Amino acid sequence: MSEIDIPQTPTTAELQQRYPLSLDAELAIANQRDGISSVLIEPADALFASIGYCALPGRDQRHVMRSEGRQVAALEGIGPSMKTSQRAPAHKARTHPERDWQGEEQTDPEGAYETTRDQAEQYANVAAEVRCNTHLERYSHMLSWIWTGGRNADDDELMDNVALYDRRLPVGNKNGLDGTIETALRQVTRINELRSDYEAPAPAPAPAILVYRGGRNATNPRSWREQYLRALDVTEGKLIVDVAHGSEMAHDPEGNFAKSEAGQILAMEAVLYLAQDNYAPAGIMAEASDLPSRTDPHMPLAVALAGIRELYSIKVGEAIASAA
Repeated sequence: MSEIDIPQTPTTAELQQRYPLSLDAELAIANQRDGISSVLIEPADALFASIGYCALPGRDQRHVMRSEGRQVAALEGIGPSMKTSQRAPAHKARTHPERDWQGEEQTDPEGAYETTRDQAEQYANVAAEVRCNTHLERYSHMLSWIWTGGRNADDDELMDNVALYDRRLPVGNKNGLDGTIETALRQVTRINELRSDYEAPAPAPAPAILVYRGGRNATNPRSWREQYLRALDVTEGKLIVDVAHGSEMAHDPEGNFAKSEAGQILAMEAVLYLAQDNYAPAGIMAEASDLPSRTDPHMPLAVALAGIRELYSIKVGEAIASAA
């Protein structure tokens, strides 16, 4: 497993001592994890949505993050089987790490930790990508849900650590950048099998689930639709679709297989059309905020929230208010 270059000053132990979670937050996070797990295990009449930042904002944007976190959490008011998390990864994987900014963890590790703790205290629904052991040790106790990235799909050591470090933490495994899902599905099975070795009265472990993020084998809307439907069929609906990354690239309005705000919006619209034909996923991920992004483009938060309300209404079949 390749390690990530994470500044070690202050240390994880020092950060956890300076910025502890309250007991109330710990209990709220545990409840949120259980709710998300329930949706991912039995998704037929439920929906999970993970919405937020491509990369965690800096300390100077914390007031905006609090406001947007409140709006994400409020989505759960549209129905009893709607669960959410706010995407806020402190580390952002980059194609050229030797020259590209890799997130707040790289430039302000204490700020990244404090901001994550602050959101966890407020809403108990922070989510982040995990790329190495340090991420598990430093952040996992504050998170309601985690995912592994497309660049880590074949990292067996990381998957074993993800499986066993905290069995109560739900996991999403993204398919690789080439778009094929077989390796990620193997990792989903591996994590679930490793976690299955427990005995009552210990609580049941949280599930791992496939996250379909598109890729190089799906470079236009038609081929993306074919690959999405295949993944949905293979997983029997236990699938989270990521409308950013390869999905937004496949829906690039210019046809250039490039990332864009418009492409992500079109990818979300494609998910809604498919849901109307009874091809709805268990969950959806979106990079959405009214803050500008230093990395991949965000769609406007209001657009993402409206799309998720519509997806919930289509899938669950309940009449919901236009504003939660």
